[in-house]
Amino acid sequence: MSLGSGVTASQKPNWGQKSCQTNQQPGKKRIEYIDLMKGICIILVVLLHSGVSIPNEGIDTMLRNVRMPLYFFLSGLFFKEYSSFFDFIVRKTNKLVIPYIFFAFFPFALVYLLGIIDTPDSKCLPVRILYLPLNEPLWFLRGLFMTYILYYAFHRLSKNWPEVVKLVVVLIISLGGWWINNHVIQYRDIHLVDFILSFNVFVPFVALPYFYVAEILRKHDILTMALSPLKIVAGIIAMCVVWYFAAQPGINYELSEFSNNLLLAYIAALSGIGVIWLVSYALKEVPVISYMGRYSIIILGTHMFFIWTFHCLGNNIIDFALTIALMPAVIWIFKKCFPYFTAQKDLFYIDGNGKLRWGFTLLRK
Repeated sequence: MSLGSGVTASQKPNWGQKSCQTNQQPGKKRIEYIDLMKGICIILVVLLHSGVSIPNEGIDTMLRNVRMPLYFFLSGLFFKEYSSFFDFIVRKTNKLVIPYIFFAFFPFALVYLLGIIDTPDSKCLPVRILYLPLNEPLWFLRGLFMTYILYYAFHRLSKNWPEVVKLVVVLIISLGGWWINNHVIQYRDIHLVDFILSFNVFVPFVALPYFYVAEILRKHDILTMALSPLKIVAGIIAMCVVWYFAAQPGINYELSEFSNNLLLAYIAALSGIGVIWLVSYALKEVPVISYMGRYSIIILGTHMFFIWTFHCLGNNIIDFALTIALMPAVIWIFKKCFPYFTAQKDLFYIDGNGKLRWGFTLLRK
C-alpha cells in the first residue's frame, strides 16, 4: 500500500541516513513530503524577514510560533549518532559550520561592494563577521549545531531510560535553560548577556523537545503511516484550534525569550507542525516549493542579501515575491558552483581508518 510519501508499507523510511539538508539514501526513494514541509518552513522564514505583515494578528502569532520549531523538528528527524562522536562532529561541521562561515561572507559581503550598507568600523572585520554576522539568520545554523551536540549527549545517556523518564528530563532541561536565561542571565552584567546571547547559548535547551518529539515519531514510523482523507481533515481542524488558542506573543527563539508561557508555546508549535505535516502529507509534492525545501540551507544563507537589495523598492511584499522568485536560480548556481560550502558535498570525511580526509577533490593528495 502506498503511503503517499514515496515509500511503501513494506519499506522502512530512511530516517537518520542524512542530515536535515537531504532525506535520501542510495537505493531508496525520497520521502517527498518532508521536502515540502521544509519548503513551507523556509518560505515562512523569508516572509518574516521580508517584513510582510499578516493582517490578522492571530494568524501572524500562530506563524511566528511554528516557524523556527518546524525547522528544529525537521532537523531532528534525521538525527543519527554515526560511528563515533568525532564522525558526528565532522558531519555536522560539513552540514552546518562550513555553510555558516561561507554564508557569513558570501554573498552577503557584496553589500559592502554595492554600497548598500556602510562598512562597520572595525580593525578585525572578518572576526566580527563570524562573531556577529550581518547575515543574521545564520544564528540558526550556530544554534542548530549546538542543539545537535546537546541531543547527542542526551541520546547516548538515555538509551535505556523509559520514555516517560526521557520526556521528564527533556522538559526539565528545557524549562531550566529557559528559566536561567530569562530570570538569571538577563539581570547580570550587560556584557555577559551580550556574549551569551550572541552565541545563542540557550537555543539548544529550548529546541531540545522538538528533537525528542521527532525521534519518537521517527521511531514509531508515525509520519509515514497511512491516513484516510477524513483523518487528515479532522486532524488539521483539531490541531488548528489548539494552535490558535495556544499561540504565544513575544516568541524569540534566537534569544530564547518567551513572553508568556513556554509550555503553551511548545503546544502551539507542535500543533502547528502537525498541521503542516498533514497538509504536506496530503499534497505529497508541490514541485517548486519542494525543490526549495530540498535546498533550504542555500535559501537560508542567501535570502537576506536579496531582501536588502530589493529594499530600495519600498514594498515588503515585492521584496518577498522577488526574493522567492529568484531562489530556484540561486539554488542551481550555488549547488553547482559551491557544493562543498553549501552542505551538498562533504568538505571533510572520515576514512575507513578513522582519519580525517579532505573531501574536496583538488585538495586531496
